[in-house]
Order: sequence, then structure tokens, then C-alpha cells
Amino acid sequence: MKRHNYEKMVERGAIGFAFFLGFVSLFYSWIDSVAGINVNPYILTAIGIVIAGFIVYLMYRFDRE
Repeated sequence: MKRHNYEKMVERGAIGFAFFLGFVSLFYSWIDSVAGINVNPYILTAIGIVIAGFIVYLMYRFDRE
């Protein structure tokens, strides 16, 4: 059964949000343990958005349906 466009958008949005949260927490714990410094949350948010957006963009480009 063919999915509608809004279903694909909701699916990609949920996946992107999960990746965003995962990358922010991963980078925060990694930078904190390696460097021992407090990281600016705005920088972590920007990095998480860029990486999650890139992954969702790749999913969009290589979707074969």
C-alpha cells in the first residue's frame, strides 16, 4: 500500500527528532568526558540540528518509493 506524503513527512520528522536528541546527548557526554569542560548548549543544538537534518535529507534523497 502506497504511503501518503504527510505520512512520510511525519516519519522523517520523528526520526530526525530522535537523531537530534541522540546526537546532542552523545556530544554532550563525549565532550564533557574527553575535554572536561562545559559546552555551550547553543553550539550543541546547532551541531545536532545540522547532523540530524543531513541524515533526514539523505533519507529523502535515497527513498525509493
